[in-house]
Amino acid sequence: DDGEWQLEGSALLDFEDGSAGCSENTTAETNTTVRGTAPDGTYTGIRFDLGLPFEQNHLNADEAPPPLNTTAMFWSWAAGYKFAKIDIANDNPAPNNRWNFHLGSQGCDNGDAGPTVPPDAECSRPGRPAIALDGFDPLTGTVVLDVASLFQGVDVTADTPMTAPGCMSFLPDVNECTDLFPNLGLTWDTGDCVDDCSAQIVFSGE
Repeated sequence: DDGEWQLEGSALLDFEDGSAGCSENTTAETNTTVRGTAPDGTYTGIRFDLGLPFEQNHLNADEAPPPLNTTAMFWSWAAGYKFAKIDIANDNPAPNNRWNFHLGSQGCDNGDAGPTVPPDAECSRPGRPAIALDGFDPLTGTVVLDVASLFQGVDVTADTPMTAPGCMSFLPDVNECTDLFPNLGLTWDTGDCVDDCSAQIVFSGE
């Protein structure tokens, strides 16, 4: 834990600096590194989840310690946090020139308690990719997120009318998310990993 970017095994990576097209609801501070320790041994790869564990995912962002107090990454107590947020601009005329990818859990059941009450059990659509990179040296390696591979096969100029722009992980975004989720090793039907997300093409090691 560092009191800013990492807390109890989770970390927030922030690549925007609040400038140019990233000036809305953003900050100038960035973080591109995850720091930690591991027992002595021989390591042949790295594993991590893109997302928060259930216990952290449904905290109150207004009261949570950093980095879980980042409200720009928060939907509601019921749905939890956005595990990934990549907002892009396309060449369409405004206001149809935005296409956003927000990954997170859905199907979070708290009965009829409303959006400010967290669910009692894991959401039915977890949306939490498990990434495994073999042959990765943690002393010298860098984990790479390839945005082009994330959007491979996805038309970021098209959007279903009367829905939020892009793939927000919500069920009405089926047309936008169906081809994108498999790039992370997920299936859109359930939000789960397929074969441990082994077919993901977004993350690699260098």
